[in-house]
Amino acid sequence: MNVYRDASVVVVEMPFVDESGCAVAPSVASYRVLSADNAEVVATTSITLVPGQSSESITVSSLVNTLGLSERRALRTIEMSLTTPAGIVRSTLRYAIELDATVVIGDNSFQTFNEALLVSMDMSNLPGWAAATDRDKKSALIAAYDRLCHLTYRSNYAEDQSKISYGQPGSLKELTEAELNDLDEYFRAALSKAQVCEADIILGGDQIHDKRRIGLMSETVGETSNMFRPGKPLELPVDVTTIAHLSGYINWSRRVGRG
Repeated sequence: MNVYRDASVVVVEMPFVDESGCAVAPSVASYRVLSADNAEVVATTSITLVPGQSSESITVSSLVNTLGLSERRALRTIEMSLTTPAGIVRSTLRYAIELDATVVIGDNSFQTFNEALLVSMDMSNLPGWAAATDRDKKSALIAAYDRLCHLTYRSNYAEDQSKISYGQPGSLKELTEAELNDLDEYFRAALSKAQVCEADIILGGDQIHDKRRIGLMSETVGETSNMFRPGKPLELPVDVTTIAHLSGYINWSRRVGRG
């Protein structure tokens, strides 16, 4: 699926084919554009056909492709209807539109994408991260942020009566960009490295730790032999290598506190 920037004019070529991909010769054709919730954002529009035509170039205006105030990404579906001797045939083409900056501090990340790239330069052994595209790195950073917010932490972001001690999962998600910037610089640096590390894990960068996580003790490739440790392994929202970057900052108790 192609992805376009917010407020882009999108031009696509849609072939006249049925659901099986076979070419058809329509006598009447039209299209409309739908949002992700199937709301019609471009009403049904007739296509003027010419003899021998096998496709139609469709232009979707920038206004239709402009995101709302609270949107980072949206989906558009172009639905074409073709009247043929066998009946009405419909084909679809989907594309996404997104903001230039989809990784946003205080919304879905502890750092910008560019900051994450800089952080990764000081970290070794990130094979998944190194091999990934920018789009996949961004998606992994957002997923890593969500995982890290399931942990509880010891650090406070301000010396006032309303400070949060992060004594419950999800409390980091409550912080705005300004509040995140007020965190202790060492804690913020630890979170940034942990986010990149977990993104690498998500991108498949540490398969050995993943096997250890599910309890694999030994593995023989020839004639396949696996041995798992008894009992249920400890389940954490992030990988153990990510935990190492947060040493001293994670609150392992169940106690919830403020002030």
